Amino acid sequence: GISGDINTLISLDGFLVEDSTDVIDMMPGQIQISLDKGIKNIFAEMAWEGCSVSEKFNIDRLSFHSKLNRISKYIWDGEIIFEVNNIKASDIKEKMEISKLKCDYAMDYNMEEQSLSIEMGYSSDRILLAKDVIEKAFIQIGINHLDARGYESFMASYSQMMNSAIKAVAESHQDPALMKKVIERQMTGIGRQMLGAYEELLKKDFEIQISDFHAQLPEGKIEGDAIITFKKDVTMDKIIAIMIQPVTTLDIISLKSNISLPYILVGENPILLSPIYSGMQTGLFLKEGNNLVHKAETMNGKLFLNKKEVLLN
Repeated sequence: GISGDINTLISLDGFLVEDSTDVIDMMPGQIQISLDKGIKNIFAEMAWEGCSVSEKFNIDRLSFHSKLNRISKYIWDGEIIFEVNNIKASDIKEKMEISKLKCDYAMDYNMEEQSLSIEMGYSSDRILLAKDVIEKAFIQIGINHLDARGYESFMASYSQMMNSAIKAVAESHQDPALMKKVIERQMTGIGRQMLGAYEELLKKDFEIQISDFHAQLPEGKIEGDAIITFKKDVTMDKIIAIMIQPVTTLDIISLKSNISLPYILVGENPILLSPIYSGMQTGLFLKEGNNLVHKAETMNGKLFLNKKEVLLN
């Protein structure tokens, strides 16, 4: 109540640090952060030319942009974008290089529907890991029609449980054997307690979407997309019913997925090409030319895999 807007600008000049084996070259950079009164809006922007450690590691031009509006403690409407022009790391045995890496995150709050949409995108022009090369990689993940109140309730429960777990682990830090048991007990307890909280998230129209996934490998191109939509609220009773009668899944969710990948990448893999469940008439994938393809879709209360019905009971 006694402060106004807060604007911060931090600038870094380039400098060198040398020791007997390495030269660390820190290049110029700048970060700007703006907060309004009450910290309801946050703007941050960074541009850094990068750094290098002799011939072992190099980051070339890193940028960060964030613009967020606080709706509540756990809900922030806005976007975050992170980009790196190039990252290189090498030693005697292996090399790693990532070119044109971009990560973006956006959360959109719909006040009228009291729902959230979250979108995450990841892309890179080229990824080199040892001798493996991936080019033109991209994936976008969307979480749509997420119940806002359910999300807040879930996050509050999760935060409280994690804080209690961290405190219990910290209290046992002098006894490694006891700490291990405490961690296992706490994680198991959190998993059980969170089952009820999931009901707050899995509401009608909740949707998970993977779109325009593609990557070019030396063996060929991988591409695919998938979408799962909830047709009804999912309660613990319905989850139990699904475990007893899997066919009831089709009353709750709709699914559509398409995936294609080079056959040479996996070869005659029985887990992918042979039915792994008695109700399946095909494997998860079929061989078509030089590719393995997968298509799944729910339609008229039935599940079809590669155009053949899957019998769930």
